[in-house]
Amino acid sequence: MNRPLTTNLYIILLMYTGLFLVTGKANSEETNDLVTMLCMASFKAQMQFTKEKPLDEMGDFACKCFVKQINSGLTINKARNLCKEEATKRFNFSKQN
Repeated sequence: MNRPLTTNLYIILLMYTGLFLVTGKANSEETNDLVTMLCMASFKAQMQFTKEKPLDEMGDFACKCFVKQINSGLTINKARNLCKEEATKRFNFSKQN
């Protein structure tokens, strides 16, 4: 089955985040770095897919927000939606999805 790159990255992010939350290591620096790396890869893939040209800082902001929200107990979907909205507002970026 061929899935879009963003779907595959999202599935990977979901698996890793779930694994670390279940094992109680969600706040470790190593885990945060891994989740941030996967988030950035997903962000970049999404921007390429939609042919959008965001500021470089937008991905950093969105992914730091995502890690913070996950560590505070938000679900992956809620964290993603909240941080996407906050980044869109902060960087005055037109929302495509």
